[in-house]
Amino acid sequence: MTLGDVSQPRSLDSWGRYRNEGYAWAPLPRTPGRACLHLTSVRPGPRGPLDELCRAFIGSSLQISDLTYVGKPSGSVQNSTLSKYGFRTVPSGTLNVCLNIAHQSHVSKAPDKTRTASVYLLERLSANTLLNNINSVIEAFQRARQRMLLVRAPLMSAGEADG
Repeated sequence: MTLGDVSQPRSLDSWGRYRNEGYAWAPLPRTPGRACLHLTSVRPGPRGPLDELCRAFIGSSLQISDLTYVGKPSGSVQNSTLSKYGFRTVPSGTLNVCLNIAHQSHVSKAPDKTRTASVYLLERLSANTLLNNINSVIEAFQRARQRMLLVRAPLMSAGEADG
């Protein structure tokens, strides 16, 4: 998957319950500066009336276990239609996001004669550090999410056994 932003809009109701309102994905712009993105958000469609009742009364909602499924895989062609046939979704709105990109490093394959090798090395190292930091945050988030799903699984199975 190309480097992108996966957003999960969440809501808080008057009883203090959080629920996932959907998923949205957009590739990160490759140029520095301000970029405003208009993202369409979808959420997994209910499998039956029990899912809708859980969403309405206890605030639980269906979630995607692998967030990379939200975006486009790295092998897909740019500007092509991606089929996720069989995956039921419900549109859940739009999300407007403005990004201020402060750092982006690009090392060309043909080095400029006026720049030294040490400058290229520093640019490569800073870009790698940035990507490593982003990847470590994403991995930590996914580990925390997996722990939360493991804790929540007995509660959800008990609710299904009662209904």
